[in-house]
Amino acid sequence: MGNKQIRTGQLIAPFGPGSIYTDRRGVPHVVAGLDHWFKQWDAGLGRMVTCTNSQEFERFEPRLSALLRVARFCAPPDYRAFRRTNPADQPPPNANLFVPALRFPRWYRQTRTGEMRRFNLDAAQLPNTQGGGRWQPVRFVSVCSAGHLSEFPWKQWIGCQCAGDGNLFLTDRGGSELNSIKVECRTCPDGSTGRRGRPLGGTTVKPNVALGEQSAFQRAGIACPGDRPWLGEGANEQPCNQPLIAGLINQTNLYFPRTISAIALPDLRPVNPAITTIRNEIASLPTVGVARTVWNMGDRAGTVAMVKAGLDALGIVSDPALVQEALQSLFDATAAQLPPGTVQPAAPESDFVAFRRAEFNIIRNQVNDPQNVPNLRVIPTDVPGDLTSWFARVNLVERLRETRVFYGFDRLDQINNSLAQMPDIAMR
Repeated sequence: MGNKQIRTGQLIAPFGPGSIYTDRRGVPHVVAGLDHWFKQWDAGLGRMVTCTNSQEFERFEPRLSALLRVARFCAPPDYRAFRRTNPADQPPPNANLFVPALRFPRWYRQTRTGEMRRFNLDAAQLPNTQGGGRWQPVRFVSVCSAGHLSEFPWKQWIGCQCAGDGNLFLTDRGGSELNSIKVECRTCPDGSTGRRGRPLGGTTVKPNVALGEQSAFQRAGIACPGDRPWLGEGANEQPCNQPLIAGLINQTNLYFPRTISAIALPDLRPVNPAITTIRNEIASLPTVGVARTVWNMGDRAGTVAMVKAGLDALGIVSDPALVQEALQSLFDATAAQLPPGTVQPAAPESDFVAFRRAEFNIIRNQVNDPQNVPNLRVIPTDVPGDLTSWFARVNLVERLRETRVFYGFDRLDQINNSLAQMPDIAMR
């Protein structure tokens, strides 16, 4: 997916892992999962290998890490083209990295004859057709509310028992309803359901499970196969008891990215200025995410040694005791919750409300310390006279750093309590 077809911000939403993206040639792809990112082709080994420095793309945001219960985040790799014009030229770090995508749906239809053929997820080019026409991707896939994405079950829908992919043909009469689109197998025995074929009517209707309704696939005895093509061939998850439903590849409810953003907040508790300085240096280290993982495992001494080695490599002399206090400040989830003297909520709040309240309580106060708080500057200003009856004060947020992350997705329905079951749901 190189050639600048997608901006890096679009890989947070709407084209994150597991989404269907149609390129400028009209070919749909599924954006690959993170297991396939940060890979480069090694001509000597003849396979993909991890890029030269994957830590370059690691990002750390302590508040988001605590909320989502993950150690670190990764920024999408930017594409850095490199062409060697003379033998002395050296590529830049992580050159020619791209975000991989797999061909999906696999089923294509011959535009002249209607013949259908199934290709592989990693098929780079399709063969030429015989007698004119071209291979065109089918418009239909199938999904379930558990997040699975599968091919439309063409053979099962018509009851085809032929070996392999059969001899399927898709006829589209151009009507406004799915009943005008019919799939049939021309090698099935005469009189069989596969030979007669079947229209696609009713396959996109979502049932009301609470009322005991079933999808058209369920009534036909077709269960969700649990496919996850963004993770590659054979990455299915079984069993899945959610209703399988057909959908168009450009249907908006096939993919709802889960995203959340956070403002970088300082630790406003009274601390030694030297600790604040070290804390800011640690936050910029590429290994800070790994350090948090080791810290959460209880290995304080190992974390301090790892971080001190990173600081020493930058020429920053630090005392181990100060490093440990700085790490405590950086990894403490309550460090930026409420400034000193702030009134506590009367009732316990959810993690998300407390997360947003921390941002509100800090940006409603003055923050103007470029030396110790370089990523946030909040300056009070005068309230216009005709607004004093409604507003007690107005602050200008002149500088802030916002981190926006993608941590999963939903299909068919957007889940409101999307922080539930983290991080297991994102890992799955």
